[in-house]
Amino acid sequence: MDTGSFFRRKGRVAALLLGLALPLTGCGAAEEAAPMDITVTVETQTVTTGSLVLEESYVAEISAEGSVSVYPKVSGVVTEVLVSAGDTVQAGDVLCRFEDAGGAGISQAQASLNYQELVKSRTPTATISGTVSETYVHDGDSISAGAPLLRIVSDTDVVADFLFTYAAPSDFYIGQSATVFVTGFEGSVRGTVVAVPDGTTTVSTGATACSVRVKIDNPGALTDSGSFMAQAVVGSYTSYGQTPLTMSGAATVYAAASGTVSGFTKLAGSTVTAGERLCTISSDALDAQIESARLSLASTDLTAENYILTAPISGSVEEVNVTANNVAPSGAAVVISASGSRTATFCVPDDVAKTLTQGQAVTVEDQGTLYTGTISEIGVAVDAASGLFKIKATLPEAQSLSNGMIVTLTTAARSEEDTVLIPTDALYFDGGEAYVYLAQNGTAVRTPVIVGLYTAEQSAITSGLSAGDALITTWSAGLKDGAAIRLTGAAEETAAGEGAAS
Repeated sequence: MDTGSFFRRKGRVAALLLGLALPLTGCGAAEEAAPMDITVTVETQTVTTGSLVLEESYVAEISAEGSVSVYPKVSGVVTEVLVSAGDTVQAGDVLCRFEDAGGAGISQAQASLNYQELVKSRTPTATISGTVSETYVHDGDSISAGAPLLRIVSDTDVVADFLFTYAAPSDFYIGQSATVFVTGFEGSVRGTVVAVPDGTTTVSTGATACSVRVKIDNPGALTDSGSFMAQAVVGSYTSYGQTPLTMSGAATVYAAASGTVSGFTKLAGSTVTAGERLCTISSDALDAQIESARLSLASTDLTAENYILTAPISGSVEEVNVTANNVAPSGAAVVISASGSRTATFCVPDDVAKTLTQGQAVTVEDQGTLYTGTISEIGVAVDAASGLFKIKATLPEAQSLSNGMIVTLTTAARSEEDTVLIPTDALYFDGGEAYVYLAQNGTAVRTPVIVGLYTAEQSAITSGLSAGDALITTWSAGLKDGAAIRLTGAAEETAAGEGAAS
């Protein structure tokens, strides 16, 4: 320890006191001079013990606590950026999108549709609610894709779209009565116009025609399974040619895959609900197709995901390093911190690292603002680049400190616990050796000491003193080992007594 540079003392010069014998003449008699008082007046302080903490400052780099750097999975042009620095995001939120030149998104949609259709083909369902009018298969049958399973009728109403030549839409209206003649049936049935178009069409002869939809009152003779043709008269117009009749509330369910039917229990007259499972179709070939489609979808999912960058964690966006319509950089596109706290990383030598503890207080100052925190991590290995130990401190309320900022961090680097403490000004040095003066039985006693940590105000004494010692804290030219001393209070009492005697 270079104590000479720290403890600056003016020269300590021992005062040489000379007794001068001055001859006095007068009336033939000489008076003897009174001896001078060489007792040194001093102040003392009782030595105590305590703790001395030495703080030091270090250069620290700020980083976001729990931050995650999100890197692009593909190289290319950024088409959309959805976040800005300071935004709060949730895990899974889309951060930005990249140009999909290879059509990965389209491939994914196709693969997903193919997989879903194959899975649905295993369990056919009712397309509408209604009554089963006919069944075409039985439980245990082997069928081919496209084979009809059953027909469902939701109502028995019959409709037909009739063409009326040389007529305009204005010639008809909804609710208008119609007379319908069904081929193969005697007489006519009643009908009602339910739809009139806005425009006209052209028939094969080149004539213009108006298509009118008529709902026919089914007397029960018309069934879903029959193929019927009809002609209608509405007002003064007779429809052009023959028009097929269709039952408006009917649907046939077809098998979408080949295999063996199981679990088919529906009979004619059974009631079904839209979406209800009708049976299961099984085959090794179908199972293989579904598995192949699943693997294909998984592959395209991964490919498509590469073009969409999402947040891996919830938190605050610290950096956005991409811009729309520009090629993405090779580094992190977005940096997200998990919370509002910050981490300050600094380096210390080995002797300081040994004294630091987790939870130890630190302060960081930036532009006059003071942030407090605690040491959270103490490196156990020397950093190869600096030869120092890396220390991390967490600053819980430092959101305003930007990622990568360089700041000054202060913390207790060294300390002495339960040690003798004295004022630094009470120390003397001779040839680099430290000593103090103690007051013992009215005498100054020079006492060598060993100095530990010290500041401008206090010094820790590791050897030479004990608690309770009377330490002389004032300097005097006459102060030396063995010098007679009196305390400041005693000197004042002596002076007062001499003044009263005169």
